[in-house]
Formats: sequence, C-alpha cells, structure tokens
Amino acid sequence: MLTPCLRPKKRALALGAAAFVFASAFACGPDFPLELLQNRAQTLQGLPSGYFDFEAAHLVPKPAEKLTPELDLDSAWFEASAENPVADRQKEIETKGYSPAQIEAWARARAADSAAQALTEASNLPVPDQHYLAGAVAFRAGDLAVAKSEFEAILALGAAGQSRVVWAEFMLARTALASGEGAGDADATAHFAAARALAAGGAPDPLGLAVASFGAQAQLSWWQFSNGDTNPADQATRQTSDIATELPRAVELYARQAAYGSAAANASLLVVARWLNKNSDALAQGLTDPLTRKLMTAYAFSRGFEAMDDAQTEAFTTSGDADYKDPDLTAGMPGAQVAPSLLDALLASAPDGKLDGGDRLAAALYRAGRFDDAAKLSASSDLPLAIWVRAKLALRAGDQKKAAAEYAKVIKAYSADEHWVPGSAYEAVGMLGAQCRVQGEAGTLALSQGDFAEAMTQFFNASADYKNDMSYVAERLMTTTDLQAFVDAHTKPQTLQKVPASEYSPLHYEIPYDEKTNSYAAGYEQHTLRAVLARRLMREGQYEKALAYFNSPLDQESAKNYGAALRDAEKASGIKKAEALFTAASLARSAGMEIMGTELKPDYAVWGGSYGDYEPTAEELAENPELAKTAPKPDALISAEEAKRVLANAPKPDQRFHYRRTAVSLAEQASALLPPRSQAYAATMCSATRWIVFDDPAEGERLYRHYLKLGAYVPWGGIFGTSATCPKPEFARAQTMLDAQTYAARKKLLKKALPFAIAGFGALILLGVALIWRRRKATAR
Repeated sequence: MLTPCLRPKKRALALGAAAFVFASAFACGPDFPLELLQNRAQTLQGLPSGYFDFEAAHLVPKPAEKLTPELDLDSAWFEASAENPVADRQKEIETKGYSPAQIEAWARARAADSAAQALTEASNLPVPDQHYLAGAVAFRAGDLAVAKSEFEAILALGAAGQSRVVWAEFMLARTALASGEGAGDADATAHFAAARALAAGGAPDPLGLAVASFGAQAQLSWWQFSNGDTNPADQATRQTSDIATELPRAVELYARQAAYGSAAANASLLVVARWLNKNSDALAQGLTDPLTRKLMTAYAFSRGFEAMDDAQTEAFTTSGDADYKDPDLTAGMPGAQVAPSLLDALLASAPDGKLDGGDRLAAALYRAGRFDDAAKLSASSDLPLAIWVRAKLALRAGDQKKAAAEYAKVIKAYSADEHWVPGSAYEAVGMLGAQCRVQGEAGTLALSQGDFAEAMTQFFNASADYKNDMSYVAERLMTTTDLQAFVDAHTKPQTLQKVPASEYSPLHYEIPYDEKTNSYAAGYEQHTLRAVLARRLMREGQYEKALAYFNSPLDQESAKNYGAALRDAEKASGIKKAEALFTAASLARSAGMEIMGTELKPDYAVWGGSYGDYEPTAEELAENPELAKTAPKPDALISAEEAKRVLANAPKPDQRFHYRRTAVSLAEQASALLPPRSQAYAATMCSATRWIVFDDPAEGERLYRHYLKLGAYVPWGGIFGTSATCPKPEFARAQTMLDAQTYAARKKLLKKALPFAIAGFGALILLGVALIWRRRKATAR
C-alpha cells in the first residue's frame, strides 16, 4: 500500500531553479516546489546536510514531562532590569483574567519605585500576584534582600500561592546569582531544580520558566571555562579542570532544554559547538564526554561547512565573486566544505571505531569526499542515515541494484514525521521529510533505469515535497492507460473548499488548509495527480473519461461544456456548427489552463501559467533550430525511451499556452462557415486575433489581414489586436444573412435560367405536337 508523506508545514520555497528536467532558469516567483530531476547527478551523488536545530533537539531522549518551552520575551533575562520594560506577551499572561481596574493597578505596581509602593498599588490583586510584583520591582531595583523576602512569601502561601510558585523559584535562583555570594551558584541550582519539579507536578508555568531554567543553570557552568566569551581569541585564563567538569554539565543541561523544543537552547548549543571547534585543546578534552562528542558530530553533519570560515558566519567560496557555498549543493561532491580537523578529531575519539551518532559522522565524511572512512563507519550501523550513505556509496561504485535495495531499507527505517532535510539554500526554517527525500531519490534512480512505474510510485509517495517530479513522470513518461490505472488504484475524488468571489478574486475552489496544524489536508498529492490525468485526457479528446478526475466543480463544468460543444459541432452544419465551434473555442481560451493545460512545460498550470521557461525568440530559433526540441538528450541518467516519450506525450502544439492556439484554430474553423460580411464573422475573427496577438504577433497580424481581405467594416474594428473584449458573434443574424444571401442567389439564378426554361418548355410542346401528328398520320394509313 502506498503511504504518501504527510504535508510539512507551510513554507517559502524560494527556489530560483528550473521547473523541468531540461528547463532553463526562472526569475523570482512564487513558492517553487523542490525538484530532484533537475540535476540528477547531484541528487544521486549528493547527500543533504543536516539541520542543527533538529540535531540539537535529539541529543538526549525526549523527556516524559510535558513542560512548556520558554517564551521569547525579547530579553536575554527574565525581569532583566528597571530599564527593560515588561514584554507585551508577559503582560498579557500576568494580567489574564484581570478587570480593567486591576490591569491599571498592575501597571502602577510595575512602575512603582519600591516593593512597598508596589504592594500598595497592587492591593486589589490576588495575594501571590502582589508579592510577585513587589519582588520583581525590588529585584529590578537591586534590592535583593527584599526581593528574596517577597518571593519566599509566595512559597509560604502553600496551595494559595500555586499560580506564582514556579515564577518565585525561578526568581529566587536569579536573586541568588545576583547576590554574588559564595553559595549563590549552589542556591540557584537548587531553586532552578525546584522550579522544574513544581512545573512537572502541574504548577502553572505559562512563561516556560522551568525549561528556561535549564539554560540559566547551564550558563553557570559555561561561564566557568569560557569567561562568557563566544568568540575567544584569548583563553589564557581558562582552566582545564573547569572544562573537564563544567563542559559536560553545560552540554547536558542545554541538551535537556533543547529536547523540550527550546530555540534558545539550540542557539546555545551552536555557540558551544562553534567555541569548541575554534579551540583544539578544549575540543580534544570535550570529545572524551559521549554527549559532547555527539554534539560535535551533529555539528559536523549539519554545520561543518561553516567550520571552514569564521564560526559566526556562513561559509563562502574563496575565489571568484565569493558566492554562497550552499552546503546541500556541495554535499558529497568535490569541494564540499567540512573541516578536516574536526572530522579527524571525531574519528580519533571514537572508541573501537564506534560512537553514538556515528551515522551522522559517516554522512559528514561522505559529504567531505572521504568515502573510504564513510564506508567503514557506515558498514556496521543499521540506522537510516548510515544505510543512506551505503546507498550513495553503491551508486558511486556503479552498483545500482545494491543502491536500490539500500534505498528500500532506508524508506522503511525512517518515520514519516522526521523532518530535517533543508528545503533550499535560502530557507532558514521549515525542514522537509527525510523519508520523502529518500523516496524522491529512489524515484530518480528508478527513472534513470527506465522503470517509469516504480518512479511514479516513489514520487507519488514523496509528492508533497516533490510534486513537480511526480507530475513530470505522470504527464510525459507514463502512458495514459497506465496513468489512469495508477490514479484509480491510489487516489480518490477530492473535496475542495469553495472560496466565494470577491473584489480581487473570482469564485474558485482550493485544497483545504488547516491553520491550526499549519498544513494542507490529506490528499494534496492526490489532487495534483487527478488534475494532471484529467487535463491529459482532455488533450487527447477523451472528454467523458476526463470528467471523473476533475476536482473543482467549476473546471468539471467547463470541461463538460467544452466536450459537448465539440460533439455538437460534429453533428451540426453551417451556422450551427460555427456556433458550436466558437463556443468550444471560447472555453478553450477562458478555461484552457484549468481543463487542458500541462502541469509543467509548456503551460505550467502548477503556477497558473504565471511562470515558466524562457522561450527562444524567432531569431534565436533561426540561428539554432535545436532550441525548439524539448526532449532531454539521453545520457547515463536519461534513457533513450524517456527522451522518446517526452516528445511523444507533448501537447499539440508544443508551445507555451498551447490551448490558446487550439482556441484560435477552432475560431478560424467557425469563421470559415460564416458569411464574411457578417457581424459574426468580424466578431469571431476579432476574438481569434485578440487571443493570440500578444503571444504571437505574427499570427495575430495574419488573422487581422485575413479579416481585412474578406470582412466588412464594423464600427468597433479598432479593437482588433487589443486587450478590449470583442463583441459576441450574432449567429442568429448571420443565419438570417446567410438565408437572405441564399434566397438572393437562388432568385438570381432563376432569373438567369427563366428564358432557357421557357424555351425548353416550348420545345417540349412542339415536340409533343409533332409526335401526335405523326401518330395520327400513321393511323390514317
């Protein structure tokens, strides 16, 4: 059974790359989906870089306690100073449930000059809130003894102070640290631990202070050996003993904080990793700790490229225009940016050649081009990433059969909700599914082997991220019969949500989007595939079959009317046939993208036709006719059969917005059946000209001149070839004109033929008289 990957969170995929396997580049545009077939060699040889935030969140097992990650209060420290105003989010939480009068009292208490004044101003607030506000005012003013007394008063309330006990413990820890006393660190550690225990036990913690306490406590250890310096050029005062004891403690606390989903912890761990990478002695000692070694392995896998340059910036090339060296695009290729010294240190630290996170190190080694080391480290691991590395190595060795088998193992090993594959070089967040990426690569491999059915299966499973690759296989490589069988077996009709017409948008239907989960409803890839099949059937003239695969009622109605108009044209003649042909032509032009446009090249229905390939000019085509060929050239990754099918399954004509030319052709056929001097003829030719003149000025000129040669003058003739809407053809008047012309022609013919008819009639009479006379004469004898 097919199990398509879940749609990841809505994100910007600003990919300035081609939208077809043989396409050229786009300018800036919408959210372009990722595509693996654009550069197949890179897809199959390269290995995606990791995502540090994902790695940081998985350094330690997911905690059982349900604690809220700390809120970003736009402050390095909670209740930082008197000059630092309370964040809006904190105010909202603190005053939740307050009346307007209480909110005013809260504001006065916050602005008080002393704890005593704060207590007076907050007298109409709950007792725990009074003590907390007084303590906060004292803490910000530097009156630590009073602050401590007020926070302890909350704890003394017992159950009555439950709403502020986590806050009180956290601030008691802060107060102990601020006191500067010898036992301050120990007291702070105890209070931080107490805050976490209370929150885990169910005490309210809307600000996420329990999770924040991990980072605050970790910083105590971090300061012991780093001096708080995140870019230390001089670490002469750093003590080796401090690193041995405090570094593992800091890493563990930050890792526990990160496991709760803390963005601050991710940033802190990255600072630690960068610091260690810049200090070789500290790195060597830190790697003796298993968790620190796992952190640095994750860093090498996800951020190792930056280790080649300033640890505070991204890596750039060292020549040319200093272009951004995208770690994903260089993965596993010559010139991949991963610090050799870091990799060597990690390898040397691995006991018996094994270490926790060895699959990440194998991937980092592969990305750095150290394939022998990557092979050794990945050989003994059954983790998905290690198997993925083995698949890449098999491809490099030319063993596609083994690679396919390894890909099958990886797909089964990954869970559908593991998202860490970078979306693009320009995307900071919104990682993609690792399983989906592997399925896409497996589809790319199957395609290079000419197995279109397997490629379709894999891209369908991964289509939420790589739906353009799926559409390419469906639209240009599979036979219509095979595609229909696949769609029938693996999809079902989709229900779209109706979007009412507005000032800016007409009535339309779209895929339901859940704002709560920030994701599209299930069936996203099914919607795309059914629409691709529906439009392909329409292009092939299988109108009845196509109707079952349209998801939008509007598109289905347009397709139904288009097919009906063409059938009417087949059965009719004269003006009725012309009217049916023009109806079909109008639908082809107005709804052509929706009912017969190609998902990708040349129409790009995927973006409503707004974006597409660069189209060569007539001059360029004259100089290089090869530019007109749209099939990729066969090579090691593109089979001759694929190139052949791409051409065979192209739309007719294979030009941008091909359905517009279909509309023009139908309109011309209609005009040939109309009286050239009629309004209907002029209006039909006007529409045909307007539909094509901006795409093909030469064709528009031809149509206009043809009209001038045969048609009559009309008052609105000036709108030919403009954006103005042409008048509707008056077919009834055309029929009347045709009838009159026919009557006049018959009358004229009769007038010309009357003398001959009279002469003939007279001749017949004379002949009859002669015959009678001869018969009588013969009888008389």
